[in-house]
Amino acid sequence: MTSAIAARGLTVTFPNASLIPFLRRAPTVALDNLTFRVPRGQIFGVLGPNGSGKTTLMRVISTLVLPTSGDVHVEGYDVVANPGRVRRIVGLAAGTERSFYYRLTGRQNLKFFAAAQGLSRRLAEGKIAELIKFFDISDAADRPYMTYSTGMKRKLLLARALIHDPDILLLDEPTSSLDPSSAMKLRSRIKDLNAEGKTILLSTHYLPEAEDLCDNLLLIKNGKVHASGTPAQLVDMVDDHNVLRFMVTGLTPAILDEARRNVDDGQISTRFIEGPIGLAEIKVLYTGKPSFLPELVKSLVDQGVRVTELEDRRPTLEDAFLKLTGGGTI
Repeated sequence: MTSAIAARGLTVTFPNASLIPFLRRAPTVALDNLTFRVPRGQIFGVLGPNGSGKTTLMRVISTLVLPTSGDVHVEGYDVVANPGRVRRIVGLAAGTERSFYYRLTGRQNLKFFAAAQGLSRRLAEGKIAELIKFFDISDAADRPYMTYSTGMKRKLLLARALIHDPDILLLDEPTSSLDPSSAMKLRSRIKDLNAEGKTILLSTHYLPEAEDLCDNLLLIKNGKVHASGTPAQLVDMVDDHNVLRFMVTGLTPAILDEARRNVDDGQISTRFIEGPIGLAEIKVLYTGKPSFLPELVKSLVDQGVRVTELEDRRPTLEDAFLKLTGGGTI
């Protein structure tokens, strides 16, 4: 299958400059010798902990950041030698976008960026009408951007990325901060775009989203390729493990630290959930028999934690991610 994106030995370093010589630090390595290919027509996921280099990778592919060494080709064009051609091929929707004009309406913003892409007024008006309908933002299109909800802003961001009808869409955490209903609708739109033939490179911290959308995944940590494959293949990497999942109330970080001492042969992670004080999910990835279970539960109960649910199951992609990256907290 032909590659839409191909990176070879991609390295990006950022200098840590200081006017005071003894305060100067070594450069930060954001990407470290990355080599991978994105097949044309796929939704290709990029996973990794915060600071792993996902956003830097998106910015290199979209020509906003230059590689320090190595190379990246987009539909055969080198991002350094042919940045203009690459920009016509890709559309970037970055999660930290701040370039919309707050006092302009959504439609006016799209007209401005269509002109920046070189679209004629007639072509731009037709494309904008099409995108407003596709993303279901007709009611908000003629309101100032400053009045938009987070979900509306995300939709307008995707519309802007598609204004010049690129072959490749780069989505950096597109559903971050959205409510479940808005996120579900946006994922449906992403599937529609892929069905129309768009190649999509998607970074996300929400593992069920990656499992639902992505054909293949690239897991990076500290700027390096840590694992790659289909979602099922990454889960198979921890297939010899089981997962104990607890729902508890009254948990604190100090109590969790004490509980960890009772999990000698497992890897424990936790996620605090909005709601009652101390509501949390605890997961323990283990092999063999969960001999630590009685002591773990006793440690929690003795410190006033109430266990409301207990489940023993096979690993998911989220469990595989935590194991492969050595992460303790999602």
